[in-house]
Amino acid sequence: MNYFEKKATKEILCDGECIAISSPNSKNYNKIEFNAKVTSFDNNSKVVISHGKTSPWCSAYIVIDAESVYLYEYLREEKLLEKIPHGLSISGSVNILITVGAGFFANLVITAPSGSFTKEIFWNGSREDILAESTGATFTDCTLTYRIDGINKDIWLIGDSYFDFWGKYIVNLGYGNFYLDGHSGRCTDVAIDSIKTNLLYAKPKKMVWFMGMNDPDEEDKVNSSWINCFYILRDICLENDIELILSTVPNTPERNNKYKNEIVRNSGYRYIEICSAVGADTCRGWTSGLIDPEDYVHPSPEGTKIISECILSALPEIE
Repeated sequence: MNYFEKKATKEILCDGECIAISSPNSKNYNKIEFNAKVTSFDNNSKVVISHGKTSPWCSAYIVIDAESVYLYEYLREEKLLEKIPHGLSISGSVNILITVGAGFFANLVITAPSGSFTKEIFWNGSREDILAESTGATFTDCTLTYRIDGINKDIWLIGDSYFDFWGKYIVNLGYGNFYLDGHSGRCTDVAIDSIKTNLLYAKPKKMVWFMGMNDPDEEDKVNSSWINCFYILRDICLENDIELILSTVPNTPERNNKYKNEIVRNSGYRYIEICSAVGADTCRGWTSGLIDPEDYVHPSPEGTKIISECILSALPEIE
C-alpha cells in the first residue's frame, strides 16, 4: 500500500518557533502527529498544531495549554469551536495525534506520562502547511509527521468549497470510499498542482473533476486557466490509465460557467450534470430555494441535498 508521508524534525523547538510540512489539499484519510520531549511548559505555555491555521475557509488548528485543548477553525476569522479540559500534565515525552477519517471530523489523542486524552473533533483543514508551534514552551527531539492514506482509494474527487456542502452531506450519510482533495476558494491551477503531488505516491482508477466555480468564464469565451488545466488533466489521466469523469458547474448571478459546461458536455467523457440538477443550466437563476440567499454562489441545505442525490446517482461506485 502506498501513502504520502513527510517528516520534519527539530532538535530544539523554542518559544515562537515552528516546524512546517507542505502538503497537497487532502480533506480526508490523513493524520498529523507531533512527538517531542518537554523541557519547559508552565501555565502560560502552549503548543499549537494546525493545517492552514489562518488561511481562509479551510483551516483548522488546536491549541493545548496546561489545562485545556482549544479547537479552532478559520473561515473569514478565527472561531473557537470548543474548549475541553484534558486533565494531563504536559511533561516528559508527549505525543499529539490528529487522525482524519472519511472527512470533516478527526480523532484527537494526546499522550503523556500522566495519561492520555481522546476526543472526536471537527476538522476541516485542507490547505497550506502543516505546523507545530511553541508559545512560551521548549521542546526537544521534535518530529512532525504528516501522512495521507486516502490516495490509495480507487476514486479521487477533486473540488472546491462545494465539498463543504455536498461532500460533508454524503460523508454524514455514511459514504466514504473515496479520496477528497480540495478547499474553498481553490482555482483549477492549484488543483492540478495538488493532483501532481498526490500522483507521486499513488494513482486512482477514477478521477472526478468538479473544478470551475472559482474560474468563471468570460462574457464570450471559456476561462483560459480552466481550459488549460482541463487539457493538462486529460493528458495526466491518459498517461496513467485513469478514467476521467467530469462535472458541469452551476451558473450563478455573478459567475458564468456556460462555456466550460459546453466543453464538458461535448467532451466525450462521462460527466455529472450538477448544473441542470439545480436549474442553473442556460440561465443564472437556480430553481427556487436551492441557492444560498446570502452569497448566491453556494447551495442552500435543500440545494445541497439535490446535488448530493445527483452525484450519488451518477457515481454508483461511491460506497
